[in-house]
Amino acid sequence: MNQERGLGSALKQLIFLFICLSLLGACKKNKSTDFYTVSGSITNIDAGSDVSVRLSNAGISYQTQAATSGSFSISDVVPGDYTLKISQEKSSGHVERNVKASVGSDNLVLSLILPDPVVVSSPSHTDRSITLAWTRSSDGGFREYKVYRDYNPGLDETTGDLINVLTKPEDTTFIDMHGMTMTDGLTPNTTYYYRVMVMDEYGKIAGSNLLKVTTDANPPVPELYTLVEVTNFAGNGRIGVIYGMAYDGNFLWMAYKYSSGGYYDSVTVTLVQYDYINNKSLKSFTYKDVYPSVGGLEFDGTYLWLQLTKPGNNDLLYKIDPSDGSIINSLSTDYGARDLAYYNGAVYINYYYNKMDLINPVNGALIRHITDQIPPGTNCRGLAVRPGEIWVSYYLVNMGILYIMDENASVIGYVKNPLDGPQICFMNNQLVLNDLTRVYIYNIISRK
Repeated sequence: MNQERGLGSALKQLIFLFICLSLLGACKKNKSTDFYTVSGSITNIDAGSDVSVRLSNAGISYQTQAATSGSFSISDVVPGDYTLKISQEKSSGHVERNVKASVGSDNLVLSLILPDPVVVSSPSHTDRSITLAWTRSSDGGFREYKVYRDYNPGLDETTGDLINVLTKPEDTTFIDMHGMTMTDGLTPNTTYYYRVMVMDEYGKIAGSNLLKVTTDANPPVPELYTLVEVTNFAGNGRIGVIYGMAYDGNFLWMAYKYSSGGYYDSVTVTLVQYDYINNKSLKSFTYKDVYPSVGGLEFDGTYLWLQLTKPGNNDLLYKIDPSDGSIINSLSTDYGARDLAYYNGAVYINYYYNKMDLINPVNGALIRHITDQIPPGTNCRGLAVRPGEIWVSYYLVNMGILYIMDENASVIGYVKNPLDGPQICFMNNQLVLNDLTRVYIYNIISRK
């Protein structure tokens, strides 16, 4: 009996020992020995701050810091394809280097060079422009410069607005200037922050210093003229509101818009040639279509030009025979036209958002684009042009002022405006303005 118990106990011990040995063998068999070391040296580092080293892929990440000498080592690395990123906050800006690292056949030893960031400065600025210049990138992996701007100093490529990209290493200047709207351009007496990021095929390799620049205040401009009223008269309000005026050398033309229904109902546009001295209409032409928005009227010495905007941003500039009102031709325009002028062989189109185009009236080709240098950036309306001067009116903003610009759209002066946002045109040496259906004529008296 005891002998059987002894045999049974011995057998159990043998079985237990076999299980343990089997498990130990399995552990040794399954334990991976495929670990490697990734090490290297980094040159061109600043002694004043740490160099971060990160080895990562979609599932694993190893991180360490390089020694002050630039050496680093990451051990027990599982085989696989990785990206090795080294970065440092240098005194002149953030720099980093990304390289592909394939770990698996042997310990990996790398020799890496941290790039130098470019240094950005501002050689000059005005009330509506800032000139930027930066040192040329010497990095062999250069792909492009990216220029970022923001209103706040916490600026990087995720928080700032990307305003320009340059793809040649020798392109190291850029002028940031007033744009087509308030959001994409500069305004006077405003502080902006800039960084220039240098990119390679793997992404950012260097970010410049943070540059702070404040635009100049609005330059003082003189009051160039005084307007003295000659007369005013009531337009024919029953046919609509005046949305454009032109002078044909003898009489005024007015473009009326009348709408009696909703947004998609038909609208009547009427062109009237008017003898204001004898208070009578001479000619009248009517055009009817689905909701056109009238964007101005002008006379080029032979033909009338009428801009209409229809649903779907179908913006057209019509060339009209003033003898019978027939439409001779039509040209496409951008959206948002507010008034027209004609000078020196070009039709000027003034847009709502501080944009002005000069186009060829023969084929509609763009001759020149200029940006109105007038705050606050929107609500342009009336336009009149004469030698050396472009006159622009606003509505709802800048009330009480007609701005006068030179041919480059820089403000050179102003005139006190008695109306809010009128259509305007020159009639010989007089200025004509309208207020809905009433028309005013002024003598222009120089203050010089």
